[in-house]
Amino acid sequence: MNMSHSSVTDWGLKHVEIEEHFTILDVGCGGGRTIEKLAALARRGMVLKLVTAVETQYYWPDLVKDMQEILRVLKPGGTLIVIAESYKKRAYDRRQRLVMKPLRSTNLGVNEHRELFSTAGFTDIQIFEERTKGWICGIGKKPV
Repeated sequence: MNMSHSSVTDWGLKHVEIEEHFTILDVGCGGGRTIEKLAALARRGMVLKLVTAVETQYYWPDLVKDMQEILRVLKPGGTLIVIAESYKKRAYDRRQRLVMKPLRSTNLGVNEHRELFSTAGFTDIQIFEERTKGWICGIGKKPV
């Protein structure tokens, strides 16, 4: 996981500013490489200001409720960033669906990601795509 998800993680994290005083929660830390990268950037973390989910959200049992729980623990103005290389209508969607379907994973498109963040209560929602690689990054903030 550390090797295969490193590039998509680096790409996604470029879309947010990470300050050294942030406290970061990584939901589904896999091999631990993402939290390692984040800990190097947020060396003096004090408040829960950023939550990351890399390659995990499509396995959550109830996306809206799970994102609402993340929203609940964030400080006002805090950020959730969801990074994945599996989403509907991406460049390699057909092949990916065959792999993900047996895992009962959720496969959302760009607009569905935006709607999910909104329904869960996030604001300032941004969705980024790297279509040539089939990557998506969703960002939302907890209202102040």
